Amino acid sequence: MSAQDAASCPTITVSCPDSVRASEELTFTAGVSGGDANVQPTYNWSVSAGTISSGQGTATIVVDTTGTGGQTITATADVGGFSPECSTSQSCTTSVAEKSAPAKKAGEYITRDLKANTAILDNFVIELMNDPTAQGYIIAYGGRTSRPEDAQKAADNATNYTMNTRKMDGARTLSGVGGYREEPTVELWIAPEGGAPPMATPTVDPKDVKPAAPKG
Repeated sequence: MSAQDAASCPTITVSCPDSVRASEELTFTAGVSGGDANVQPTYNWSVSAGTISSGQGTATIVVDTTGTGGQTITATADVGGFSPECSTSQSCTTSVAEKSAPAKKAGEYITRDLKANTAILDNFVIELMNDPTAQGYIIAYGGRTSRPEDAQKAADNATNYTMNTRKMDGARTLSGVGGYREEPTVELWIAPEGGAPPMATPTVDPKDVKPAAPKG
C-alpha cells in the first residue's frame, strides 16, 4: 500500500460497556475517523453470542443478551466503502453476568397503630444477618382511612426498630412509601447482591382514601 493509499484509509473503533447483566440490552457503536471524505461508510455487524435486535447496517447495534449469562459477547463491525487494502474491521467484547435472583418477600404485617411488629422484624433482621451481601427493603402502605403521613411513620418505626433495637446497619435496609392498600401494611423484602429492588404494589387509588380524623 502506498503512502497515499494509507492516508485514505480510516481508523475504525468499536465501543461497548465492560459488562451487563443477562437480559439487559447491550449496545455496540462503531466510529470512523479519517480516510476518504467522499466515502459513505456501510456497516455489517456480527456477534459471537446473543442476537442483534436492532441497528444492523448502521453505526450502532443493540444486542439481546437473553440466555447469555456467564458468557462474553464480541461484536465485530466490518465497515465498507473504503479501499480493499484498508483494515476496516474492529471488535469490542462485553462480559455478561448471570441475572440475579429477584427480591423475595421476607414478611408482611398490618399496623393500624403504625407500630413495628417486632417478631416479624426480628426474623427479617436474622435473614439479613445470615447473608451480609443482601439488601433489605421496607415498603409501607397507608390504608383506606390513613392520613398522608401515616405510611411514612410506619416505615420509620420499622426502620428505627431494626437500627436502634436490633443494631442493624442502617445501610442494610432501605425504606419507602408504596401508596395505599385496604389496610395499613408494611412489607419486608430481601434482594440478593446485585438484585433489583422490589416494586411497590398499591391496591387502592389515592382518591378513594378517606383519612380518619385525628384522635383526641
